[in-house]
Amino acid sequence: LRNDYTYYTVTYDSFGPGYESYLQFWDRSSCSGSGADMACTGLINPQQYYKGLTRDKQFTQELRLSGQVGTLIDFTVGGYYYDADDNIAGRSLIPTAMFDFVQDDPISNRSVSAFAHSEFHLTPDLNVIAGIRYTDDKKSFLPDQYVIDGLAPFMTLPPGTRLAPYEWADNNVQKWTPMVNASWEAT
Repeated sequence: LRNDYTYYTVTYDSFGPGYESYLQFWDRSSCSGSGADMACTGLINPQQYYKGLTRDKQFTQELRLSGQVGTLIDFTVGGYYYDADDNIAGRSLIPTAMFDFVQDDPISNRSVSAFAHSEFHLTPDLNVIAGIRYTDDKKSFLPDQYVIDGLAPFMTLPPGTRLAPYEWADNNVQKWTPMVNASWEAT
């Protein structure tokens, strides 16, 4: 998948007098005064640019088995598997923030879960629903992002400065999620 686009947004103050300046997209360096007396003469440059390549490879599978035990119980048991390797690479230019950087970020996701769900029909008007799910998620991300052009006048970062440490960030979560509910139909 290839993403090549330029994004433009321009918003002008059409609300009339009396609205606070935060509803207006003015260049702060063109403003004088404060509060209701603030006067601005220049709008910000609204152009944002991104050119890049996103690569996605994923596989997902879900298996369910549903059934009944007479008229007393409805049940479902199953499992879910998701595996993905992605990469987001490209250049982002955001002139309003005077920000220009390149990224090449590999991302790995894997999720495995198993679940069981039952509905017990205790009376024609009362049901108890119970279920449990076990999930094991593993996500990894390697930020490879660095400055192309400094961020002056706000701060000066030399070209090549990394925006985040170049090391894998891992998030692994294993958890059980139980659920119990009752439903009653008023007659």
